[in-house]
Order: sequence, then C-alpha cells, then structure tokens
Amino acid sequence: MALAAQLALAAAVLGVLAFAPPDRGEMLLIPLDGSPVSSALLKPLPLVAERPGPLPGSLLVFGSSEGLFLQLLRQGVLILSAPQPLCGASHSGG
Repeated sequence: MALAAQLALAAAVLGVLAFAPPDRGEMLLIPLDGSPVSSALLKPLPLVAERPGPLPGSLLVFGSSEGLFLQLLRQGVLILSAPQPLCGASHSGG
C-alpha cells in the first residue's frame, strides 16, 4: 500500500514538472471557467498571443512566465508549458 502511494506521488510530481511553464518560451493558457482567454488579460503581462490552443478557449502565448502562475490562477486561467505533440509547431509554414 505504501509503495503504491509513493509511486502515485512520484507520477504526480513528474506530471506537474512536465507541464510546469518555462521561465521563457511558449506556453498554453487554459481557462478554468470555459470562456475564452481574453486579449485584455494579456495586455499588462509579458506574454504575446500566438494562436488559439488545442482546448476550447485556450490560447498559445510566448513570453516570460515569471511570477504569473498564481496571478493567472486567481483570474481563472491555468498556465502550462506548451508540449509540441499537443500544441504543434510555434509557427506555420507556407
């Protein structure tokens, strides 16, 4: 039983670390209330909108996440790293 709990905790920690937002780079903003992330939310932040994210209302952004996790969470937005398999390349070819 204790081993199963330790393995579950280890898996949870690895999952959190895998999706922790980078200090700087591409990130995914996910609204917790289902409404789209607004551009007004981004204005005072060091983030630039790139394109819609893979989840309803989500947004891919680029910038610095320093100190933003709790600030965005209070506003109903979760900030995560943008994994390439889920979010695709950061630019479109043409």
